[in-house]
Amino acid sequence: MNFTTVGLFVQIVGDDGDWSYAQGFWMTVCSASMSSICAFLMALNSFILPPFGKRGEMGLSGPQRVFVIQIMLFIFWLAVYEPA
Repeated sequence: MNFTTVGLFVQIVGDDGDWSYAQGFWMTVCSASMSSICAFLMALNSFILPPFGKRGEMGLSGPQRVFVIQIMLFIFWLAVYEPA
């Protein structure tokens, strides 16, 4: 969806010369890029890790679980933090 939004914006508005894109445009570009990276990593992860149902456990070691929780907390902090 983000790629469609960016493509339509560039097609409709075009490049009229010496001006810069708005913050919303760049946020959409960054969102599309991050979505693509996450989708690729999830697809890659599904081929690398063994199926969870066959192992009977989550498939991550203790330090890996702690790392995942730390990353989730960091992303939450980025979402709610307001610099003064």
